[in-house]
Amino acid sequence: DGSFRFDLQRGVRYVMMAGAPGYLNGKQQFQSDPEEADAEYAVDFVLAAITKPQVIENIFYDYDKATLRPESKEALDEMVQVMKDNPNIAIEMAAHTDRVGSEKYNEGLSQRRAKSVVDYLVAHGISRDRLEPHGYGKTRPKTVTKRINKQYPQFAEGTLLDEAFIATLSDEDKAAADQINRRTEFQVLTTTYQMY
Repeated sequence: DGSFRFDLQRGVRYVMMAGAPGYLNGKQQFQSDPEEADAEYAVDFVLAAITKPQVIENIFYDYDKATLRPESKEALDEMVQVMKDNPNIAIEMAAHTDRVGSEKYNEGLSQRRAKSVVDYLVAHGISRDRLEPHGYGKTRPKTVTKRINKQYPQFAEGTLLDEAFIATLSDEDKAAADQINRRTEFQVLTTTYQMY
């Protein structure tokens, strides 16, 4: 079942990693209580499947630009750590836009945004060989997942947030759908980078 038990020392910081075939490695940190002798701790790992694109939450760009905003640093640093924890993966970094503007303009903007994220990762020690930026513009609208449905219950799970669907929505829901479509995500391309 993937569970593991071991004895801890009091007041010690622990770093634990978990991995499973078909999933990215995950890392958790915690510190044991310096006073409690008989404490029991449960640490759960939620590992990301390598077969599905993973949305990187909280990546923000200046309006209509590819400049990464300062509030993106935490999410970008987490992405650097994902790459360090999984040294044999190479990824596609994909940026997507909403439906506003021409297809050509949005593809160019999203390509520049994907490159901005790749440049950040490279500047923080990740090999450019492991990163492939790709801007999809508005050509790949998001399909509503269970997680998205939980946050936006007005959108049924499995709904494609394409222009035809968005046209039927209220202004408030149009804005929410556009926000969901504006995203940066990564897809694992290989799990054997520099293994052979």
